[in-house]
Amino acid sequence: MRFSFAALALILLLGTSLGWAGDSLPDGPERALIDRHCVRCHSIDWIEQTEGSELEWIMRVRRMLRRGSELPQDQVAPVAAYLARALPRRVRAEAVRASPIEIATSEVAARPIQVWIRTAGRLEKGGSSLRADVSTADARKIEIGQRVRAFPLTARSSMHQGKVVGVEVGKTGSTVRVDLRSHSGDRPEYLLEIVTDRGSFLSLPNEAIIEEAGRRVVYVQSRSSDFTPHEIVTGVEGELYTQVIRGVEAGEQVVTFGSFFIDAEYKMKGSQAESLAIAYVVNGDSLRAGENPVEVSVRSLRDEPVTDATVSVSYYMAAMPAMSMPEMRDVFTLEHRGQGKYAGNATLSMGGSWLVTVSVSKAGKIIGTKQLTLFAED
Repeated sequence: MRFSFAALALILLLGTSLGWAGDSLPDGPERALIDRHCVRCHSIDWIEQTEGSELEWIMRVRRMLRRGSELPQDQVAPVAAYLARALPRRVRAEAVRASPIEIATSEVAARPIQVWIRTAGRLEKGGSSLRADVSTADARKIEIGQRVRAFPLTARSSMHQGKVVGVEVGKTGSTVRVDLRSHSGDRPEYLLEIVTDRGSFLSLPNEAIIEEAGRRVVYVQSRSSDFTPHEIVTGVEGELYTQVIRGVEAGEQVVTFGSFFIDAEYKMKGSQAESLAIAYVVNGDSLRAGENPVEVSVRSLRDEPVTDATVSVSYYMAAMPAMSMPEMRDVFTLEHRGQGKYAGNATLSMGGSWLVTVSVSKAGKIIGTKQLTLFAED
C-alpha cells in the first residue's frame, strides 16, 4: 500500500486547524472494538469530535450497524457507555467565543480556606478592647492572634484592624475579647469579622459552584477549551473558596465568571430528548427589580399539558468589571398549578438585561429548555 507523506501532512494540518483532540480515547476492551470495527470507516479524530449521552451513542452505534458495521450486538451498550464517559456532551469553545458573555476560569489548587465569623461587639470604657458574644461552636474555631476587622455600626464605611486576645468558652455561650489598633471613641458598638483559618485544602472558588436539585456542579475546561459539567463533593466552605473532595483534580480549570451561561448552553443541548412547547409569562405589566410573579406553560407537541415535570427559571446578569459588579445568578423553582401551568415568584436584585433560562426536567433529566433575554425596570 503506497502512502503519501504530503497527505499525512495535510491531515495533521487539518486536524490542528479544526481543533481535534487527538488520539485520546482511553485504553480498554471497548477501545479495541472501536479500532477493529469503527476506524474502518471513521478516523479516531472524527469520533473524538462527536459527543453525547449514553443513549445518543447507542443510537449512533445502531445506525452504524444498519450501515454495515460488524460490531457484535451484545457490545453496543458497553461501547456506548465507554464513549459517553470518554466523550460526554459538552459546550463547545466556539459557542462561548461567539457569546457576548465574558468567561473566566480559575485553577483547582490547594489553598488556605478562611471562614469569617461575624458578631457584634462593644468597646470597653476607657480602653481599646471589644467584648463580643459568640456561639460555643464558633468559639472553638477562634484562636488568640487571629485577625479581626471592626466596622462602627454608625459608620460602616470605616474599618479598624484588630486581633483576638482572649476567648472564653462556656457551655451555653462564649465571649471573645478583641484589641483594636485604633478606634472611634464616640462609637462604642462595632460589627466584627473574625478571620479564622481552617487549613489548606484542594479547593475552587465559590462562584464556580452551581447548586441545583441537591447537586453541586462545576464546568471544567478541557485542553481543547470545551466545557463539561462535573458533579462535585465538597467539604469545608470558606468565604472565598470551598474544599472539593471528589469530582475535579488539581490543575484543572473551572469556570467562575460565566458558569451560569455555560450551564444554560449545556442544558439547551440536552433538551433534544423530548420536544416541548414552553411559554414564559411575566404576570403584570413588566419585569422589574424586586419580586415578580412568573408563570410557565409546558405542553407537548400534541398540545397536551405536561403536569408531572419540575420547572425552574434561572436569571443571569453578566459581570460589569468597570462598575466593580460581579455576575449575578438566581434560580427559582415553580409549582404546578394545574393544566401544565407552573407559577411562582422571582426576586431580581436590580434592573437591567437578564438572560432567562427555563428548564423542564423529569427524574432529574432535562427534557426541555427555553432561553430568552428580558429587561427589568428599576
